[in-house]
Amino acid sequence: MRIFQKCLQFFSGNPLISGAADDTGGWAGYWNAPTIWSDSALWNRQMQVLLELIEPFVKFGAADRVLDFGCGSGFFAAQMQGQVKEIVCADLSQHSVELCQQKFAGRRDVSIVKLTGDLAQIAALGPDCTKTLCLSVIQYFPALDYLDEFIAAVGKISVRGGVLILVDVGRAERTWRERLLTVLFTLRHGMFWQVVAKLAQMQFSDAAYQAVLGRAGHLEIPEQYFESAQQRLGVKVTKIPRQLTLNANRKSYIIEFV
Repeated sequence: MRIFQKCLQFFSGNPLISGAADDTGGWAGYWNAPTIWSDSALWNRQMQVLLELIEPFVKFGAADRVLDFGCGSGFFAAQMQGQVKEIVCADLSQHSVELCQQKFAGRRDVSIVKLTGDLAQIAALGPDCTKTLCLSVIQYFPALDYLDEFIAAVGKISVRGGVLILVDVGRAERTWRERLLTVLFTLRHGMFWQVVAKLAQMQFSDAAYQAVLGRAGHLEIPEQYFESAQQRLGVKVTKIPRQLTLNANRKSYIIEFV
């Protein structure tokens, strides 16, 4: 029973990647060093599942220039080889950047950028991005105003009709129904035992994550935020009506720059 409860706690968040403002005493410091999530087989499988499930709503093609904001270990770029024109992998973590530099050293279609947390830096990642992927990142942002600024900055480097794909967005609290959906998701997509193994690894090898979570927490984004963002930021927001990640308590959105 204790293991099951720990699994549910684990599923309440998805510590995959970071793109937050610099805070070396918090999340930025945690992600800047090697962790148990670095090049994780579980997150590689999560990316595979995400790309399969998102296809009816977002189609990647040969003409796309994609910004992977908070790229982590570069799972998106690894799986999209030859399917898009160009991928810009950007992350706040020096460790993640070095992993990607090694992994994609021979890839002309992939460029790697070290983020600083200053959103003005995004201007240098354009122009002409057709799609920006932001998977399990914005919970590490410091405030909703920062998220506003991030969306506006991505809009400035995107083509007309370009989209920002925000995946794994929302709140930390979970209903019992969402907990059940989380477990069923891992079983359906062949991830359950990977999660159990990662949970055991967390218990014995990664006390730092829980310590930082207790200090810094996660930014919660209410659904009402996106309703008001359409008028406030002049964008079109579409909620994806499908669970894309382990976290059934979190949602995904497509923001179109019209």
